[in-house]
Amino acid sequence: MSRNAEAFNPPFNQSVDIEAYAKKLTSHAIRFEVRNEGRLVALCSAYINVDNSIAYVPYICVEEAYKGEHLGQRLFEQLEQYCSLNHIARIDLEVRRSNTHALSFYNRLGFVQQSETEEKLQLTKIL
Repeated sequence: MSRNAEAFNPPFNQSVDIEAYAKKLTSHAIRFEVRNEGRLVALCSAYINVDNSIAYVPYICVEEAYKGEHLGQRLFEQLEQYCSLNHIARIDLEVRRSNTHALSFYNRLGFVQQSETEEKLQLTKIL
């Protein structure tokens, strides 16, 4: 995670204790990963709320050198397959308004805006 902190706007390490956050994700979230020669190059984490049938994605990142290889799309395909097998009806996430690249990506995947704040948009995809 720390290798990719600068990929976020603002950089992830400015708003989050990366080590503590990584431990939280490892302990409580499911992870979908892409590795190259054993090295993690793309990661999507999701918290699953079985009672409400919702998956919430707090973190997805693809290393800069691997962007354009559709790894983010592959990660979401894996998440959607997991959701389908576990009767999860929707995926929620939030994204900063300023992150136009991510917004475009999520729109292509079928996410729609549910709500907004001054800084972020809440997006949902019904499965």
